[in-house]
Amino acid sequence: MNLEVYYATQSPLHTLDARLKVAALFWISLWITWSTWQGLFIHMLGIIVVMRLSHLPLQIYKSSFYAFLMLSAFYILATAWTWNPSEVFWQGHWSIDDIGDTGIILWRIALIFILTRMFVAITPALEQGVGIAYFFTPLIKIFPKSADFVLILTLTLRFVPVLMEEAQLLGKARILKGAWPMSLFHKVIEVCRLIPPLLILSLRRADELAENLLARGYTSGTYQSVSFGEWTRIDQRGVNFLILWPFIIWGSEKLISYILK
Repeated sequence: MNLEVYYATQSPLHTLDARLKVAALFWISLWITWSTWQGLFIHMLGIIVVMRLSHLPLQIYKSSFYAFLMLSAFYILATAWTWNPSEVFWQGHWSIDDIGDTGIILWRIALIFILTRMFVAITPALEQGVGIAYFFTPLIKIFPKSADFVLILTLTLRFVPVLMEEAQLLGKARILKGAWPMSLFHKVIEVCRLIPPLLILSLRRADELAENLLARGYTSGTYQSVSFGEWTRIDQRGVNFLILWPFIIWGSEKLISYILK
């Protein structure tokens, strides 16, 4: 496998059950959205430790980093740049309070980006679909279309973090051919031209993933039970850690707030 998707290596995270990894991604991301800056700091330290345990090279986060930079530039401009109704856009000014609030939101987004990219790197595509579908299986009896939603969610997790990598590869090919323009206006046009082939590549990968999911029991509106690997002691410890994590975050927030008083 290449670096854009799954990175095979010997690490404790790679051996975890897919259901545990899916639950961890959802649970930790949920608490990231609820945490204050003190809690985000503890989340960041925890994610750094997990990154060390994953044995993943930092290069795999490159596409997520570029996507985050572009999102940050747009989001800061949209939320922190203010102007009066009687003024034009460029006569506005930066709002310090809005910059601070935007920074907290972007901090949350960055942590979730890292978690999602790590999840994709340590979980094969088939295990992603099976792990996600496991939690939607009870809903399928009530809402048959839940199975289709599983596929959509799987494809999102599978391909969104790697779109920038595909765009970079196509851009490098244009540069090698000497077809990359120099002016900013023509660069924007060239980027727009990259979108159709990028979508075609993504659809091809999605088709491959859909075929694999069908082979494992997925059909529209239903999902057949598939066999999972043996639930190990490490998996159980992971569940215990997820249960304790909110209390760790809550206690850390209180402790940091007390120290800074």
